Amino acid sequence: LAVVLATAIAAAGVVVMQIRLAGNAADSVGAIFAADSGVEWQLYNIRKSTTTEPVMVNGSTFLTSITWGSPTVLKSLGTFRSAKRQFKLSF
Repeated sequence: LAVVLATAIAAAGVVVMQIRLAGNAADSVGAIFAADSGVEWQLYNIRKSTTTEPVMVNGSTFLTSITWGSPTVLKSLGTFRSAKRQFKLSF
């Protein structure tokens, strides 16, 4: 009986870890899409000179920065829940 109980507890630990990893992966994807949206918005902003920042309906956010020069560097940090992902473009 003790062996069965120990095996069940060990299996439950593995399942809980897999659920956490799946949740982290989903948050990571949301952060990547937010960072990509920041890049796209900033590139559009450079061409069209708009100041209206898009609103992300899933609650994610992005923060962009541009360093003008040769090369110009555009950074976009996307955040969704606890995950943060960043893109950096040089052109």
